[in-house]
Amino acid sequence: MAEQTNGDYLVWPPNRYEVRWEIPDGGVQSEAYSYPTWAREAARKLHEGGWATGVHVVRLKDGQMLFDPGHGVEVPIDEW
Repeated sequence: MAEQTNGDYLVWPPNRYEVRWEIPDGGVQSEAYSYPTWAREAARKLHEGGWATGVHVVRLKDGQMLFDPGHGVEVPIDEW
């Protein structure tokens, strides 16, 4: 991935993935990530740690579900 610059400042790459999850009190939260490995790691930790339910990752550009262990979805990371 090419780095983007804005004048003399390095610009962080755009967010491309959203991790969404449900918390025990019934709320829904989300966090956006620029890199697929970071998004997958966060989702796995939430799911495996038992801190959240309904954990999944969506690719923002097309809405594709990439990770949803509750429904048996786990797209290989090289296809993210």
